[in-house]
Order: sequence, then structure tokens, then C-alpha cells
Amino acid sequence: MDFSCCLEMLYADLPFLPRFAQAKKDGFSHVEFWNWDNKDIPAVKAALRDNGLKLAAFQGDSGGRMADRNEHGQFLAGVEKGLEVARELGAARR
Repeated sequence: MDFSCCLEMLYADLPFLPRFAQAKKDGFSHVEFWNWDNKDIPAVKAALRDNGLKLAAFQGDSGGRMADRNEHGQFLAGVEKGLEVARELGAARR
């Protein structure tokens, strides 16, 4: 069985990137986090690789509101970009 933890919620006493190593040390095989658009994606990719972790999930959009017709384009563009980032990070669930 695979176990995932949300790095935004756990290890709050650590900076973001060192949380990957702590998650691995604590027995997690997958991690997740909230927004991707405020992260250093190459550094996240390296932290996943260096710690033998897989990405389970992250928030998929980066702007606009799905419920506002005037913002659908912005919302969908954010989802598309999120999918690109998920592919780049080798997300385990798509």
C-alpha cells in the first residue's frame, strides 16, 4: 500500500524542500502539496528524485474560478499548465 502526506500540513517547522526527506524518513512513498505555481518546480523534481518519492497530487489550477463564466478561460488555462507541471514531475495520479 502507498502512503502519501501533504507537505503543506506536515513538518511545518521545516522549510518546504527539506520536508521531502523527512517524509521519506517517516515511511511515506508519495507526497502532495497545495499550489504548484509558487514552488521551484526543478527543485521539487530533484527533491522527489533524490528521496525516491512520487508525487501523488497538487492543486491543479492557478487562477480564475470555475464557477464564474467570465473566468472559465483563465481557469482552464491554469488547469492545462497544472497538467504540464504534473507530467514534468511524474505525478503518480493523473
